[in-house]
Amino acid sequence: VGAAISDFETKVDEIAAAATKKTSLTDKILYVYETVMDSAVYALEFDAGDDADYVRCAYGVLVKCKGVCQSFSQAVKTILDKMGITNVLVQGMYIDDEEGEKSHMWNYVFMDDNRWYILDATMDNAWRDAGTEDALIYFLMNGTNAAGLYAPDGIISTSGFEFEYPALSMADYEAPSTKFTFETVTTENGSVEYQQISYNGMGIRAAAEQGYYILVTYNINTETGWYYLLSQIYFALANNGGNIDDYDFETCFSGLTLGNADYILAVTTDEPSADLTAGFTVSYTGSNIFDKSNAILDDSDDRAPYALYVSPDCLRFYIGSSYNVTITFSDDLKLANSSESVTISYSVPETVTLSSPDTLITNVTWSESTPSQVSFTFTPDKNYSADRCNYIFTVNNLVGETSGKAPTTVILTALYKPSFSCPMDPLSYCTAVASVPTLISDGDLSTSGWTYTDENGSEQTVSSSSLGAKISLVATEYTDEANEECVDAINAYNEANGDDTTILKSATYDLSLNLCDVQMKYLNGTKVMIMVPYPEGYTATSGASFKAYHFKSATEVEEIDCYCTEYGIILFCSSFSAYTIAAVESSTTDVKTVLINTEGKGSASTDNLVKVENGGTLSVKLTANDNYCIDSITINGETFTLNGATEYEIVKGYDELSDNTTIIVKFASSSVVKGELDNGYSLSSAQVIKTGNSDVIAMIVIIAAIVVLCVILAVVLTIILKNKFKKRS
Repeated sequence: VGAAISDFETKVDEIAAAATKKTSLTDKILYVYETVMDSAVYALEFDAGDDADYVRCAYGVLVKCKGVCQSFSQAVKTILDKMGITNVLVQGMYIDDEEGEKSHMWNYVFMDDNRWYILDATMDNAWRDAGTEDALIYFLMNGTNAAGLYAPDGIISTSGFEFEYPALSMADYEAPSTKFTFETVTTENGSVEYQQISYNGMGIRAAAEQGYYILVTYNINTETGWYYLLSQIYFALANNGGNIDDYDFETCFSGLTLGNADYILAVTTDEPSADLTAGFTVSYTGSNIFDKSNAILDDSDDRAPYALYVSPDCLRFYIGSSYNVTITFSDDLKLANSSESVTISYSVPETVTLSSPDTLITNVTWSESTPSQVSFTFTPDKNYSADRCNYIFTVNNLVGETSGKAPTTVILTALYKPSFSCPMDPLSYCTAVASVPTLISDGDLSTSGWTYTDENGSEQTVSSSSLGAKISLVATEYTDEANEECVDAINAYNEANGDDTTILKSATYDLSLNLCDVQMKYLNGTKVMIMVPYPEGYTATSGASFKAYHFKSATEVEEIDCYCTEYGIILFCSSFSAYTIAAVESSTTDVKTVLINTEGKGSASTDNLVKVENGGTLSVKLTANDNYCIDSITINGETFTLNGATEYEIVKGYDELSDNTTIIVKFASSSVVKGELDNGYSLSSAQVIKTGNSDVIAMIVIIAAIVVLCVILAVVLTIILKNKFKKRS
């Protein structure tokens, strides 16, 4: 690791040092941009060989010379950060006319004209790979040219917090003119500050006498709506009672009237047709504009304090626990009223009814020693709907030290932790409420090959070595009209099979399972567990039954098993296209459904979903692979351990099962489990199930106990004999 860090930092320092020697800001950034592109080739995990683990970080591009968009953009950011050049990473979608939307990452950079532009080394690198060596299409791209190509997504965490990206300049970048100079001036009484601005050492009148007319626009990103500056100043003076004699327009001109707005100055040689001193603003509609200044930004520091950090950084808060929360704001805070205490109020959606609203927030703390922080204890309420609940917190009786404004609100999300979520992926808990279709467990995908159709239409198999964790489920909900067409096809299917089911409500989703940028159509020898929402207006307790249908093609339908939970409906999928979830009239049957999910190297003797009829018995034989064992079994939330057994059979009668029983089986490495047992601990805190080898274990324990007792007895006898010998002596 130390060598890898050293290699990475050496490369960053080397590029940054060379770029810094360039003269202009544009040339500095261009050197970084082109060097990053020249350093690596675009490679997904499939193509990266032994370097597959590094293609999604800056190290991949700068050291391993392979990477995807995430790696290219992070490499650019790392080096620009090193040089002190302001930039941000942007995530979202890139829209391609031929291939549609693709997940993507790129950069925004803040230039010396005080505006933001796009850098996309990944896309320009693709042009170079295609043989267009001189193409720099995405270097300092403006927002106008980016329209239709990029769709930034500001949601940067599963809590739903949305980051607001900077507004892009809609005009092309031009290095700002050096002919404008700015000087801040304070009036004699010290109460007013303004800027004196010169153009080539000339004031506004002197410049006009030379045929140079100063223009101003307040639309800094679009560069539209230009006015003659002198008419703006006369207009402001006329409205505010100012005296023109207070301003020396011969040697400079004042930006006093522009102090509370962003603006850009420029020059034209087009003589105005109207009188600029007449007390009204005169527009400029021509195109003869040159010598633009940088964007002059309103530097009044009046932004309300906002949350920089929330601790604990766990993204969401689960029902049944209390949390000591600390919010760190962007500015120091002070009491608005010294005679009142600091409190925190909150609001929740109208659909949420809280059972204990008075105990949700306790122990509110703020002190002058840590003025930017507010702490409190947060206990999510137990009584709310199955969906997630967003609490909106407001801090009362504190204001920003700089702005004098109250802090902005902070949103925290609370939800239940369902027992069937994939324990290997804690982020699955936040989506298991099934507000959208969700991949909640992948079983053991690494043991089976996946197939996909390549660009030539040939079916390819993805090697297990390239699987990893880059899996995403993309779901598109059908429109009402398209869903109705699916219902018609389902009704025809049911009629052909003698099924008179009446569909009350339905929803159809087009599901696509993607590995990196490759779309999987069929999984060989394995299935994945997906949770989908109930049709709108229905829940697990609505009194209806539910059925699931899979569209193998636009016309070929099959009914598949589904499993109803409090949070949504679980499907097991091995191919990906359209799935319809239908609420149907409830039918009374003496059948109980059991969900069996295995995690790790092992198998169960039954399908994932088993139906047990009244009077019947559930029998599931569990078998671990070679060098693996059964680590634990969880049945409806109650966990049992087996002390390293390699086989076990679960037998449950009909009356021992609930209407919907969930069984999760975890297989683990035998050596790991043995190490835990030898050291007297286990990662699972659970009841122990007696297994076939428990007699052997019991015998070992008894023998060990006998040996220990014999040793103790020998020691005691030795001491007694020694004492007797001393007395005789």
